[in-house]
Amino acid sequence: MINGWVLIDKPTGITSTDVVRRLKKALKTRKIGHAGTLDPLATGMLPIAIGEATKTIPYILNSEKDYVVTAKWGSSTTTDDREGDPLKSSDTLPTKKEIQNSLPNFTGKIAQTPPIYSAIHVNGQRAYKLAREGKEVKLNARMITINDLKILSYDNDRTSLYVHCSKGTYIRSLIRDIGEEIGCLGHVYELRRLNVGPFEEKMMFSLSQVEEIVYDGDPFSFLHPPQVALDGISVLSLSDEQRERIKLGQKLDRGDFSPGTYQVLEEDKLVALVEVDQDLIRPKKGFNL
Repeated sequence: MINGWVLIDKPTGITSTDVVRRLKKALKTRKIGHAGTLDPLATGMLPIAIGEATKTIPYILNSEKDYVVTAKWGSSTTTDDREGDPLKSSDTLPTKKEIQNSLPNFTGKIAQTPPIYSAIHVNGQRAYKLAREGKEVKLNARMITINDLKILSYDNDRTSLYVHCSKGTYIRSLIRDIGEEIGCLGHVYELRRLNVGPFEEKMMFSLSQVEEIVYDGDPFSFLHPPQVALDGISVLSLSDEQRERIKLGQKLDRGDFSPGTYQVLEEDKLVALVEVDQDLIRPKKGFNL
């Protein structure tokens, strides 16, 4: 069984599910999933977990992300990107100074309303499905954090921005809201995700590269071990006997360890995630690697 993470540089025009489907076929595996959807329009970092690595997906979903987005000013669309139908237009285009002056209002902790064309559940159904059926969709604002937001380039009706943000941030909503505040309207023209948590742009492979490596029978040079997703979680140093007990799902005395979540490794392989509380070390999740 293949276990690990592969970081795909998703091309535009296909869904995240399409990427998973193609890798599932190439790798001949059934246990596979992605960590964080990218819209069909978007390109860039799509982390794919395979085998036992799927157990670490929740730790990536909470990660911060980096994007480069090109905003097109002067019009809004139903989807808040260029794939949607036109909604409104404006004769006003923003100056670079106007955009720059607006950015502090969208930095730090802010309330953001997701696009109605999103995968958020509304009464048991996806918001985008209800929107496509012409039904009214009302989504509540949620708190997100934008740590860094700056202009990379400016050219009349288009502006390229760098965004470093928390989980749950919708870049389409960000551009929509900036356009509304300035009074020029706006939507996403291009979007690229660069980094997701510990996964960096330089670690990515194209989908076709991975398929070629697999079909050529080469070693899986694109694969990263499951624990790469656990960046920031300390490793618990245990004896061989203690490690075996953890593998069997048994609890241990806490000892001198501070409370928290830890990794347990055996010869650089992830054995388990454990939780240390006031009294015990409790197995949280086991890995069969």
